[in-house]
Amino acid sequence: MNPRDLPPFKVSLENWLDEIAFELLKNLPKWRLRAIERIELSSERWSIRTREIHVESLVKADLPYLQTLLRDFPRECDQRVRIFLPVTRMSKHPLLDFHVTVDDQEVFRLSRQEGARVQARYFKRLADDAGVAFGSQDLPCILTAIFGSTAPSVRKFNLDKYLQKEFGPEGLPCSKQAFKGVESEIRRVTGEWVLSETGSSAENPLLSLAQLVRVLRDEHKSPMSDSSMAALIHDLGYFLRKVSAIESPQRDALLRTYAEYGWYWEAFAYCSVPLDRPFMIKVTAKREIHFSEPGGGGRDSRSEVWTRVAFLDANSNHVNIRVPDINVELKEKACEVRGPKNTELNFIPDRQDRTSDLYSIYSDKSERDDLLCVKTRLKLTFLIWLVYGIVFSASVLAIGVGVWGAVAGRSFSPAVLALLLAPTTFVAALLLVRESSPLSAKLSKRPRVLLGVVLIVLWSGAVTLFACGKVTNRNPPSQVTCKITDKITNVRCTVR
Repeated sequence: MNPRDLPPFKVSLENWLDEIAFELLKNLPKWRLRAIERIELSSERWSIRTREIHVESLVKADLPYLQTLLRDFPRECDQRVRIFLPVTRMSKHPLLDFHVTVDDQEVFRLSRQEGARVQARYFKRLADDAGVAFGSQDLPCILTAIFGSTAPSVRKFNLDKYLQKEFGPEGLPCSKQAFKGVESEIRRVTGEWVLSETGSSAENPLLSLAQLVRVLRDEHKSPMSDSSMAALIHDLGYFLRKVSAIESPQRDALLRTYAEYGWYWEAFAYCSVPLDRPFMIKVTAKREIHFSEPGGGGRDSRSEVWTRVAFLDANSNHVNIRVPDINVELKEKACEVRGPKNTELNFIPDRQDRTSDLYSIYSDKSERDDLLCVKTRLKLTFLIWLVYGIVFSASVLAIGVGVWGAVAGRSFSPAVLALLLAPTTFVAALLLVRESSPLSAKLSKRPRVLLGVVLIVLWSGAVTLFACGKVTNRNPPSQVTCKITDKITNVRCTVR
């Protein structure tokens, strides 16, 4: 019998915790009042992201089944329970300084492996609701591996070399052959909901086979041979084909969950939460900045930053993107928000504000996209460009004076040469080596390279003039003679 059909007090604690987590995952906007995400583009590689989720009292949420589950759930103390709380959805790309607080308390976050097991059990629940049974008893194992695997750390990823490194010189030929047979079906399913990219373990289950070995070991199951893994990949493709063929309201939710869990982790906290009052979830982390357009072939842009944010995990969502560097600002007209597959939005946000230091998006429409691709274009401030322009013009002017003198056959005194070289060199050197942040250094790379080339030309010209004898002391020291008269105070000087 399905545990959902049993009264809560007759279900084991593990199933009880799962049931609560599943109900919360399926109905995020019904118990989260608002989600506010603040993103600071703080460096060339990392952004600082802070997410605040305002949660209303769980016993007041409009979720009858959740109220049934919580009514008899064991209390830690008066009106507090310890549950698996869905915290946030995390990209599988690198992140640093990850911290989670719930109700102003640091909490224990489930490991990536444990979280993947909860995700796999949740996926099975969605399949049961859709009336589609798993064809293999080992299917949850590969789903756990897919949901818990990481994205490749290199852009030009070689799958064959990866499999050879993990599994030996043969590199799982049976599994690769099995994947070729179901590849088109799996890519069609995932491509319906997310962009097609090589790093998704849901799109390419071969990426998760090394993780599958660890899953089997942790669950004390026998290791699988290449042929067994190949059969499991075939069963996965057959299962997704069955889901695609059904006509059920749960079909889209099931397929979208599979596709998105290939790119994202669902972070869970095992923590104590109050039932009778609102509380707040706060998540902070450093996440990787992406200068390449999603689905654009991986080519880096110099100034366009692409950020993916969840936008349907609360009753209302707020996203604020700002640049803390005083030398960098947003190009207001170039900031835009697009859908999860980098296409036009299916809705119009209730509010968008664009300034030189902030881009904010807000909406509480129920039919909004669940994931946004936000494009922000960065540029150096006018003052920085003005300084570069002045120094560049002064350097070019100094070069021009030197060229004119050489052509006209004129020579330069050391004082004049120092006047041409010293101020320009000093200011240019400061601009070349001193930047307020790695982000402004990236944006000013081209003008700094150009200024460096001009500085080399300027000094090369000065050395050439000196070597050719064009730097001379044209005014030798004056000869001064003094004639002393009969009075000490009367000195007559003659300059010759």
